[in-house]
Amino acid sequence: MKKVILVLMLLVLVGCQSVPEGDILIDDDGSLTDAECSSRGLDGKYVMIGSAFCSHCVEAKPIFEEDCEETGVDCVMIDTSTTEGLALLDSYDLSVLYTPTFVFDCQYFIGAREDYAGLMQ
Repeated sequence: MKKVILVLMLLVLVGCQSVPEGDILIDDDGSLTDAECSSRGLDGKYVMIGSAFCSHCVEAKPIFEEDCEETGVDCVMIDTSTTEGLALLDSYDLSVLYTPTFVFDCQYFIGAREDYAGLMQ
């Protein structure tokens, strides 16, 4: 019975989360408009949004970093498991539903990929 109550409480808490006003919720692959991208300072940026508690993020991070280095692209890593990472994500007025999420020059993708370098070109 305690487990059922705990699960119900978690579902209520998750269901009560809201997207801050002015934020764009990234919950599927897509793209930002030019205006949305520019106003958030994301033009030409390559961003990985992940968490230290996400196994896919932990596996994708070194591949992403290596591809950034190989292509000479300046990449931004945002770790949502830290207050600093959440503050940085907030500064872009973005909210994500899933990690890892990637923003590549105004296009966004959810989930780990094998070839980030191909997406960066």
